Amino acid sequence: MCGGVRGVGAGGIVSTAFCILYKLYTLRLSRKQVLGLLNHGDSPYIRGLGFMYIRYTQPPADLWDWFESYLDDEEVSVLHHQNPYLSSFPSSLLLVILWKGSR
Repeated sequence: MCGGVRGVGAGGIVSTAFCILYKLYTLRLSRKQVLGLLNHGDSPYIRGLGFMYIRYTQPPADLWDWFESYLDDEEVSVLHHQNPYLSSFPSSLLLVILWKGSR
């Protein structure tokens, strides 16, 4: 089975989020485009993809600069189960070293 591969479920099906994330990676988004994802007002999922994009594409030393202003975000989200606020998602991306297999 493929359960150990990031973004792939135990049934071997790749999640939609990781398919979109891969497409964004191939497009090589500019800083302005990434900020557009992070500040998007329509859906917390779009913002979550922006945070994931940064987590997988930016050097670890730059992550704090990207995430700092979003750690107090009070938008309610369904992206993180323990804490309903969107700010908990980027903080988990910073605090969990091997988040979904990343380093």
